[in-house]
Amino acid sequence: MRLAVKDGPISYVDQHNGGTNFLALREMFSRLPGGRPIKVLDLGMAWNSNIQFFSNFRAHLFVEDLFRWKTRMESKKTGQSITDLLQPYPQGLQFDVILFWDLFDYLSNKELEALIQHLTPFCKRGTLMFFVTSTLEKIPSQPAIFKIIDAEHLLYETTTSAVSQGRQHRQAGIQRLLPGFRLVRAFRMSNGMEEYLYIYE
Repeated sequence: MRLAVKDGPISYVDQHNGGTNFLALREMFSRLPGGRPIKVLDLGMAWNSNIQFFSNFRAHLFVEDLFRWKTRMESKKTGQSITDLLQPYPQGLQFDVILFWDLFDYLSNKELEALIQHLTPFCKRGTLMFFVTSTLEKIPSQPAIFKIIDAEHLLYETTTSAVSQGRQHRQAGIQRLLPGFRLVRAFRMSNGMEEYLYIYE
């Protein structure tokens, strides 16, 4: 049974495996403007399937692979902040979509706050942010690979059998990390994942 509630509490979706439907993702794509190219910031890894999918929207795609650079930064003890890892964006750039995937589970609140503060000047009224989190006590020690199948389906693959402590975000805590953003849709899946779609106002 699915409950699709706008601007309200988390709804529940029966989902048993990767590759099935992500309803907040569908909502995100339904809100993208037609008739003009879009600008997308993907904080995950670059995958050809995702690049090909966004080409249908004539998207200008910025890919960061943030977790890999964060891991390298920490291993070298460079003392850099998380925002130092981002590529310089052109002056006046405003994103239509920001894809965090599951990075909310792998970044500290301090890092997330710094990232949001850094990215806010590149947001405009209507910028959409999509991400997923885990409600489970233990999660894979590295982010999953997310590949877009179509506007409603994702294939996600874990890259390691090692686990770490899950952050188990609460909706109120997430909202505090996202000043200026409003929750559009949130769904909790039977596999322990939650997906969120926020909009900048």
